[in-house]
Amino acid sequence: MASIDLALREDQPAPKKQVYSWALWDWSTQPFYSVILTFIFTALYVPHDRCLPPAGDRSP
Repeated sequence: MASIDLALREDQPAPKKQVYSWALWDWSTQPFYSVILTFIFTALYVPHDRCLPPAGDRSP
């Protein structure tokens, strides 16, 4: 297995392979967090009584 040097390179740009692999990793993990925040979080926390106005203040 190849080792990756994680030391900071002040004047050298990152190798294209590292940039490409980071971009693919970021692109592949983003949908997971979108689904969690959009569907799971809203389904569990938004309908909770603490998030809704009191019963007398619910006017259409």
